[in-house]
Amino acid sequence: TTSKIPEENLAEKVDYKLHGQTLARYAIDNMDTLTVVDSGKVQVINRDVQGKCSHDEDGDLIQYIDIVQNAYNSGGASAAQRAGRPYGINSIYHARAISRRAGSTYGEYLDIPISTVAIGDVAFVVAPYEMFDVNGMDIKENSPYKMTFILTTANDGFSYIAPEYAFDHGCYEVDMRYFVRGTAEQLAEAYLTM
Repeated sequence: TTSKIPEENLAEKVDYKLHGQTLARYAIDNMDTLTVVDSGKVQVINRDVQGKCSHDEDGDLIQYIDIVQNAYNSGGASAAQRAGRPYGINSIYHARAISRRAGSTYGEYLDIPISTVAIGDVAFVVAPYEMFDVNGMDIKENSPYKMTFILTTANDGFSYIAPEYAFDHGCYEVDMRYFVRGTAEQLAEAYLTM
């Protein structure tokens, strides 16, 4: 894919209004080339999946949250990161996520609202939270539809749904999670069933 923005308008400072106008003009100009397709009926499926929450997975780190928080309050994010390194806390955000999970009142399970929308041979997977591309690709590759689009951070979701392999390597998204290992794969399976 190449940019539709004329070269002379690609300045050092990006003009997002110009980008939007150019994209809209390009879409309008190409409308005449489109043919009407009978899309068939629209199918919408909504359901809740029970996601097991990860309350007690950071028990050994909870005792160090105050140290990291105090370092953040006195010296900022860099100081918090330095203070957290010996304890395995990657950032102030990690410390806050551990604190939220440890003190959570949302119970052992949390409903994850998921949806699919099919229009003819095109499907949309509407996913709360932020999923990894590996899970989206798995859904797309196994979808019976000609085209499948994955829409994330929808349906009032927040935080991340990390795949199995990410838990073994550790990363920001795993640190900021609310759900246990295997939830991403559980969701992918649920979408494909839908």
